[in-house]
Formats: sequence, structure tokens, C-alpha cells
Amino acid sequence: MRHDSRLLNESMRDDLKVQLPVPIDTKKYLIGRIAFVDVFLASPFLLITALFLYLLYGSGMWNITAAVFLCLPAITVILALATKHPVRKEISFVEYGLLWRLFFKKRQKEFFKRKGEIDMSDIYDSRKVMGLKGVYLDCYETSKNLVRVFEVSSINLSLANKSEKKATLDTFKVFLTSSDFFTQLQFCKIAQPINLDRHLQNFRQGKRKENIDEVKSMLIQSYEKSMLDLGKSRNLVARKNYIILTQPIKNKDKDKALLEIDNKSAILVQKLGSLVFDQSSLTVKQLNSEELTLLFHTTIDYDSAVSVGSHILRRANSSHDVSMGEESMSKLIESLQRDMEHIIQ
Repeated sequence: MRHDSRLLNESMRDDLKVQLPVPIDTKKYLIGRIAFVDVFLASPFLLITALFLYLLYGSGMWNITAAVFLCLPAITVILALATKHPVRKEISFVEYGLLWRLFFKKRQKEFFKRKGEIDMSDIYDSRKVMGLKGVYLDCYETSKNLVRVFEVSSINLSLANKSEKKATLDTFKVFLTSSDFFTQLQFCKIAQPINLDRHLQNFRQGKRKENIDEVKSMLIQSYEKSMLDLGKSRNLVARKNYIILTQPIKNKDKDKALLEIDNKSAILVQKLGSLVFDQSSLTVKQLNSEELTLLFHTTIDYDSAVSVGSHILRRANSSHDVSMGEESMSKLIESLQRDMEHIIQ
């Protein structure tokens, strides 16, 4: 069996395939699929049912209908424990069908982005829940760490042959093993809405220099509207690769932690930039404070990031209690203008 498993792993490694680990079942089983924890949960119901049946029999009021009625709770619990998840066989219906739903209903679901100092008694402050205080000198500041994010370009391996793929993975393996702070790195891929503001700005600047009649003007307005709708759609997204570097803040010395993360960032950018994958290199960009703010709002509220776009920065830096997007502001201005014209007339 071990020999077959080793041959399977070697063949998958040659084909550059990865076998995903199955979920680890930590339960101890008594007989077959009967776990000790299931016996522990069902025992109180079985004991109480046996006690009521004994009292019913001792009182001389025994009948089949009453006995079946008393056994129903125990039978229900046993069936719920015996019914397993359709995919995760180690999870019973009691866990995913009852407990998880109960915890979901009791969990706090609404949070708000507060400003100013964090009030630890405010359960609705999203910064308190996530532990994110804010953006500090191109870093996310948490209660214990400084976090820096790097955007990394992609390498297309779909058209590469087996040897090129293996060489690329070996190069990346060397990068991982040569990093002294490998345990402080995280890799993630985040889907984000495509920003078409620059495209629309260049399009409008180009059209201003032309003589446009009424028909072309209508076509231009229709094109701009379709571009705006396309930018707000979930069907058009860009998947970006990020490397996240974490630096602990020791003894509450934020300046020292910032110096250390600056040094590690320079080393990380240099190592990533020196990697060559089949005559192509990686492009690494460290996100600044504004880009970190946009990424933060995109990850916690994608729909709002799509509809608001770059106005998130103005909202984040605004000290006003109320803020609105461009479309809402234009509608409000039009409504106020109509009211003013009505009052003047």
C-alpha cells in the first residue's frame, strides 16, 4: 500500500499535479461510524427515556402509545447524530443543520466603519472586529502587527511545456526557501472590479477636440453609459495577485517595527524582481496608503466598491457624518434645482 501511494505521488509530481488533503477527522470511534462524542450526546436522552419508561411500567400505566411517545426524543437525537453531511461524512446533522444555523442567527451581522479612536465597547465597529486600526505609512496597522501588501504580476503557464513548468516551480521554490521571513508571508488572489475611469477620461478628452453633431453626441452618451454599467457589473472583474508581509509590533515600538518592515520589503521586492520565469520576470508594486484603502473597502464590501469606485478615498478621508456617491449627488442637486424653480415661480 505504501509503495502504491509513493508511486502515485511520484506520478502526480511528474505531471505537476497536487493532491489536496482531505479534512482530518479528529473524532474517536467506538464501533464502526459510532463516535464517542455521539454516544456522549445521546446518553442523557437514553437514560431519561429509560427512567420514564421504568416509572411508567412501575405505576401500572404501561401502554404502547405512551412508550413510543416517550422514546421519540431519543430516537430523534440518534437519527440526527447518525445523519451525516453529504460531503463531510465526519460532520453530523446536529452540527451543520442545527448548531451552525443557531450560531449564524446569533452572530452579529451588521458592522459600520467608524472614524476616530476605537471604542472597545462598540460591537458594531468593523475595525474592532477585524483588529484593523487603519492605514499607517503604506501599511495596515492592526493591534499587534504592521501589514504591507505587494501587487505581483502573473506568469502564464497554460502554454508552457512540462519542463518549463517544472523550471518555473523550482525557481519559486528557491525563492521560498531563501527567504528568512518566509513565515511572515501570505499569498492571495483577490477579484476586484475593473476601473474604467481612466479609459473614460481619455475618451472624453479625445472627443472634446472633435466637432460633434447631435447624432454623435447621443452615441457618445450611450457609450459612456454602457462603460459605466460595465464597470459596475460583477461579470467583469480582474484577479490580482498579492503578497502580504506581516511584521509584529514588539514592546509597542511602532517605529522599530516600521523600520524592520521597510528593510524586509526592500529585500522582498529585490528577490521577486530578480526571478526569471522562461525569459519573463515579475513586476512587483508596493501598495500605497490610497491603494490599501481601496483594497480594504473592496474586500469587505464588493458591491459598494463597484458602485462607488474611486470615491471611496474621498469617503474614507471625509470627516462628515454623511457622504454620497456621484450619482446620488447629481440626483440630489437636480431635485434641489427643481424645488428652487418651483419656489421662484
